[in-house]
Amino acid sequence: MRVVYLSLIALGILIAVIYMGHVITLPTLSIPNPLNAKLSVSTQGILNVYVEVLELNALGNYTGALNTLKALGITAAVKAVPAISQLHEHEYMLTNYLAELRGIYQEVLNSLLAGNYSGARSLAIEGLIVDGEANNELNAILNIASSIAPGGAGQVVGSYQSIKQYLLSLNETFLSVLARNYTGTELTVLAMPNTVVVGSPITVYGMLTTVNGSPIPNATIGIYVGSTYVGGAVTNMYGEYSLNFTMPQVYVDRVNISAIYNPPPGSDYLPSKALTTVNVVFNVTLLTVNYTESVLWGDAVNISGYVSGPPERTVIISVGGLNVSITSINNEFSASISTANMTPGNYSITVYAPPIGPYTPAYFSGAVSIDYVVENVTVSMGSIAIAGSPIIIRGFVSPWITNTSLSLSFGGEVVNLNLTSPNFTVSIPTSILLGTGRHYVVLTINSNPPVMGITYAYGVFVINIIEVLVPVIIIAVVILMIKSGIVRLPAPGVTVIGNARSWVNTVNLAVKRSPEVKALSEEIARSALRGKIEVGSVREVVKALASAIYAVEGRTGVKFRSTNTLREYLTAVRDKLDKDETAVLTELIMLAERALYSPYVPSDEDVRRAWQLAGRFTQ
Repeated sequence: MRVVYLSLIALGILIAVIYMGHVITLPTLSIPNPLNAKLSVSTQGILNVYVEVLELNALGNYTGALNTLKALGITAAVKAVPAISQLHEHEYMLTNYLAELRGIYQEVLNSLLAGNYSGARSLAIEGLIVDGEANNELNAILNIASSIAPGGAGQVVGSYQSIKQYLLSLNETFLSVLARNYTGTELTVLAMPNTVVVGSPITVYGMLTTVNGSPIPNATIGIYVGSTYVGGAVTNMYGEYSLNFTMPQVYVDRVNISAIYNPPPGSDYLPSKALTTVNVVFNVTLLTVNYTESVLWGDAVNISGYVSGPPERTVIISVGGLNVSITSINNEFSASISTANMTPGNYSITVYAPPIGPYTPAYFSGAVSIDYVVENVTVSMGSIAIAGSPIIIRGFVSPWITNTSLSLSFGGEVVNLNLTSPNFTVSIPTSILLGTGRHYVVLTINSNPPVMGITYAYGVFVINIIEVLVPVIIIAVVILMIKSGIVRLPAPGVTVIGNARSWVNTVNLAVKRSPEVKALSEEIARSALRGKIEVGSVREVVKALASAIYAVEGRTGVKFRSTNTLREYLTAVRDKLDKDETAVLTELIMLAERALYSPYVPSDEDVRRAWQLAGRFTQ
């Protein structure tokens, strides 16, 4: 019944809520459609931007003005107010007209310089038309600015007047081109001496006249050696000019000397140009360079050489972007560049002798290799360890490089060290389950330029007390059982288990120990990681592989060459062995590769397996 009452109460509350929703009218929010609402635009702020555009045009920065107008053109503000939209259009047209006028003016000058008077006049007519259109746009901008912000038109007046004056000057220039009768000019040029040494004095002279032979005084003549401007000369009352200068560093056998007359604006004279050629005498610089092509990081790159020319001459040496400027003594130079701030690797080396007087520049390029540092580790530790007790290892790193880091592993335990000095002491815990036998401490110096990563291995004989005691106890118990008569020994050669008999057969593994096998072992070990071949288990794996290869050579006739990798030899004999033999040799080679080329140290089980595999070929 309680559940029924609660259900009826809930139903009543729901009906009341629905009724109140119909009776009570909540106030509604009227949200205008932004598309139907007019945008509020700060006309003064927009006008300020267009004033800035006009100022860019007054400064001749037409690209900047166009970029600003393009940015404004995509805004809603420009489209919201018709007057601003009109202002935008007029400023855009004005900017394009001004850019076009600048191009026309330059083409008019080029046409006059080339003697193309009719072309210059045609361009002048085009310029007058564009000039008029630009004036119309400028006046429209001033009127619109006044209508948008009455009293604010003064902001545009400065730029307006500057552009107006510029358009007026262009108009006068174009009219002058149309109205003026230009007088042609003739220019001559000679050089003395005709053969000149680089850095020696030379005189260039000539005359400027009209085409009728009348001298043109007070005219400036520009003198160029090749493309190098060397100075200007002014004509006298007879139209004559001369210029003394030093022959610039132009290292070619013959070079043109140009004399150019460009009349000033408003002049009635046409431009003219004259050429002469002189022989150039210079000495080719001899540059020889000797340097160390490969150095250990931290050692200096020693560079020396000879450079011809003055006894003291600047030589710029660059190694890996590091520039050193030195001065030769009696034409010889030398420098030592430190590699302490470089990362090991290959770098370009350049030697440059800048030109000086009659001596040409000289350039040498080469390459230098900066090698990684290989750190050696001297280790002191016990040769015997007890399973469950830590191993104390003391070491010394040489050569010492700051921030050297290394890791040590033993029996599955790994310790990482960041050394602050070349000496270190570390305690490595050992597991109580570590089996009795020879194990290896593997020490790895981490690769961290300029230090090269390298791995060392050190053998330790581990004694597991539990493993030693258990067999002793078992043997003692068996002896007691035998002595007490509980167990009787079987007859020789027979093992009795219950009532069954099983003959024990002993298989002897024949292993080749010939000088040929020893030579093969040494050849295989040549490519091993540094320090690995000193590990006893690694040597045993290599001996097993050498014995197998020696046997395979005798069966297949395929010899192992010093140039062969292990994989290449496997490929060479694969077709001469059966499927099972190929699988055996493959497994043996993979064991050897892991022992030789990785930080892994073979276990006693790995050595046993290697000899077992080798026995397939040596039996």
